[in-house]
Amino acid sequence: MSCQKESITSDQLAELLAVAESRIHGISPQGVLPRIDQWLVIDVREPAETLHGYLPFATNVPRGQLEFYFVDHPAIETSRDILLYSNTSRRSLLAAHTLAQLGFSRVSILDGGIDRWAELGLPLE
Repeated sequence: MSCQKESITSDQLAELLAVAESRIHGISPQGVLPRIDQWLVIDVREPAETLHGYLPFATNVPRGQLEFYFVDHPAIETSRDILLYSNTSRRSLLAAHTLAQLGFSRVSILDGGIDRWAELGLPLE
């Protein structure tokens, strides 16, 4: 019996991102900043990536642990305002799409991710 690995193609990834993008709301850094304390802010980067800074009020939940985090915290209501971010927003887009599929109705991403946030000189912790 042979185990042959099939790879996802760049076209498949582009299609997946396009579907997620059509369903997930992105918010500009300037739109997030005034009410950042009202969101459940989730940094989906790996822990080592957060050593260079993270958004105020953020909780680090790596993309690979996201579903488990929400299962382990059942008090988080599916109607809660959730903001996800990553470096450029691709990972957070896929993560937000997954949460939407799990029934979270108010999931958004930070447009441009933390890279854009930092470019604008907005506060990091």
